Amino acid sequence: MKLVHKIYLHFYALIIILLVPFQALAVGVFWRPVNNNVVQVNTFKTFVDNFIGFFNILILLIFSFAFLAFVWGVAQYIVFPGNEDRKQKGKYIIVWGIIVFVVMISVWGIVNLLSAVLL
Repeated sequence: MKLVHKIYLHFYALIIILLVPFQALAVGVFWRPVNNNVVQVNTFKTFVDNFIGFFNILILLIFSFAFLAFVWGVAQYIVFPGNEDRKQKGKYIIVWGIIVFVVMISVWGIVNLLSAVLL
């Protein structure tokens, strides 16, 4: 098996391992069991609060991936000073990592602002 295929396989396994807990969280987001296994639908405010909590976890996960990408880009830029192709890829990854940081901070701020104003 090629090295690239092994890297992709490890990457997909890591994503699956990180996303499995979100399946367990989804049960509590939309409904909650009450006495005798009767399902009671939550109110809209509870739903929005749970969604914002889930969204904050998702943003933290995206921040983590963006930070890892940024560090990977910096490492490529520093470790391969003579290889211009690697330096360009490193710059590209660094720029996109910063763009993701800015976008996610903006989205996180807007969602928390809206939740504070509307709820």
